[in-house]
Parts: sequence; C-alpha cells; structure tokens
Amino acid sequence: MSDKQDNHDSPESINQGGSMVSDETRRELTSWQKVGIAALVAVVMLGFVWLRAGDGPKKTEQVAVQRATVSPGYHLRSAPPAPPPPPVPMPVQPQLQRMPLVTPRSTRHEMNPAESPIFAVSGEAGGAASAPASAPSVVGGGGQQGPGSDGQFQKPAGEAEGSPLAANLKPTLLAGARAHMLPHPDFLITKGTIIPCILQTRLNTQLAGYTKCVVPMDIRSTTGNVVLLDKGTLVTGEMQHGLLQGEDRVFVVWDRAETPEHSVIELDSPATDELGQSGIGVTVNNHWWKRFGSAILLSVIQGALDVGVEAASRIGASGSSGGSYFNSFQSNGQTVANSALQAGLNIQPTGEKSQGKTVAIFVARDLDFSGIYELRTTAGGYGQ
Repeated sequence: MSDKQDNHDSPESINQGGSMVSDETRRELTSWQKVGIAALVAVVMLGFVWLRAGDGPKKTEQVAVQRATVSPGYHLRSAPPAPPPPPVPMPVQPQLQRMPLVTPRSTRHEMNPAESPIFAVSGEAGGAASAPASAPSVVGGGGQQGPGSDGQFQKPAGEAEGSPLAANLKPTLLAGARAHMLPHPDFLITKGTIIPCILQTRLNTQLAGYTKCVVPMDIRSTTGNVVLLDKGTLVTGEMQHGLLQGEDRVFVVWDRAETPEHSVIELDSPATDELGQSGIGVTVNNHWWKRFGSAILLSVIQGALDVGVEAASRIGASGSSGGSYFNSFQSNGQTVANSALQAGLNIQPTGEKSQGKTVAIFVARDLDFSGIYELRTTAGGYGQ
C-alpha cells in the first residue's frame, strides 16, 4: 500500500496544470473562443426574445385576415374585407320615471301609506294620519302634472277651459290689409276730410225733420290741385230724433251735396261741430214750468185745503158736520197733484240751434268726382 501511494504522489504522476488526473489530450480555451461563445449565447437569447414578442401580432393577424389559398383549377379570390370595428356605445342618459298606468277601480291595487313612494306631510303632527291613501305622485320635468282622483291629468289653474284668464289670453284675429294706390287722387275727397258748413235753417229737436247748410269755401281734392266742391255748395241733411234727458247734442246725417254747377253727389256722412266732435251742440230747453207748474199750483191748492180742514175741525168740535167735506177735498186734491206731477215729468227736453251757426261735415267715405270732371292742359302755369 505505501508503495502505491508513493507512486501516485510522485512528481511524475502530477501534471503541470496541478491536476492529479493526467489528461494529455485536453486543451484550454483561448480568450477569443470564450468571446465567441458568449456572443453566440447572447444572439440566441435575443432571437428567443424577438420570437416571443412577434407571436402576438402574427396570431392576431391570422385570426383577423384569412390568407388566400391557391388550388389547381380555381380562380384566385381576394379575402373578404375585415369587419368594421363596433361603434363605441354612447352613455345612456337616465330616463325620467314614467307615469304609472291607471287601472280600473275594480282591479286597481290601493296602496297603503307604507307602500307609497312619496308622502305629503303637513307641518302638524296629525297631518300624516289624517291624509288618505292615494295614488303615488310622480315628480318629473318642468310642467308635468300628476294624475287627479279620476285618473285624468289635471291642467294648471290658468289653462282651465272657460276661465277668465284663458278668455283674455286669446288674441283678436284680424284679416290682413293690402295697400293700394288711389286710381285718380285729383278727383277724390278722401274719408276723414272735415268740410265746414253754415246752417241755413234753425234746428229744433222737438220733431224729426230736414235741415240744410252752405259750404263757405272751395273744397279741393286730396292732392290739393283741383276744386271739387265750389264755394256755395248746398248740403242737405236729416235730423232723425230728439234729445233724451241729460243730452245737449243732436245727431244729424248729411245726405247730399249740390254744387253751383249742379253737380250732385251722395255724402251719407255725420255732422260734427267746428272741432270735429260728433253731433251738433244745441241750447237745451228743459220746459221747467210745463213740467212742474201744474204740480206747484196744485200744491198751493193743497195748502189752502189744509187750512180749510183745520178750520173745519174746529167747527166740528162745536157740533157741526162740515169737517167731513173738507177731508174729502183734501184726499182728492192730493191724488190730482200726484197725477199732474207724473204727467209733467214725461215732457222731454228740446234742443235748439239758430241759423247762421257754423257746423261741419265729417266725410265718411271717399267721394269720387272722376265721372263728371276731367283735367285739361292750359297754356299758363298753375294759378294763372
């Protein structure tokens, strides 16, 4: 044993590299070989990482796009287009709670206060107990009204049919008016013209009748170029009724005008005063003596009878019967006085207007003189 160990431990059995195993064929790697092996390992690792990163897009493209296959005897066809991406859903707006359907009374479920979603609570403690169970109230957008007790929607108080407010909110519908040109303004006296006129007859409203007046000036057309009613034109009118109690104006209608050249035109226009007020102002006679004179006379007689009754009463106290006759006269006189006063009150007042006073005619329609007049060109200018 010791000999073998000595043989192994001898310097000859240990190689130069310091290894006890003798391997003369093993060679040590150079530095360039080590660098190459490290580079190869790095390339392999980078290739593995690149392949792993490229598998995802390839798989997605394989699923999304089908490759065209070439088979003998078949025509090539392109792959179908890729479906468009699904639209992005819009956010859903929360909808208002709909009104509950009203069911017939026989099948409708009456909700108790515990099931009602909304309660109407008064400020008092006993308000909740006294409030009857009703259908649920729905609070929606502006302007919505809850259903009434009969299941019908109630209108606001201002929109109720037949209410005064609803009647006042209805506007007056008027037909449209279209403007037009006057066909011949040089021969027209238009509506609204005021023509002065001097009375030739005295007005008295006790009875209806006719009157007349004279135009004191030339009346020109609406353009002011042509005289249509000459000075001295005679106008006739009609007074239809008298005055009523408290009135001091009489209504007269002027019906026809005749020019000095005997041109006649129908007016049918009302009379006014110089300022255009409707009607003609008159002096009122109230007939005071006729209305109250007889009543005053009977009152004097009644006073005399009272004196006689007083004297008769004194005579009757002495045993005479003359007082009864005076009492009869007194009662009959009172009745006659009342009848006379009632008859006098029925007398109507009378209006009077003297001749020579100035009144006016308010033209109520366009007066057309084109049928009797015509324009001619003269040598001189205007006013010559």
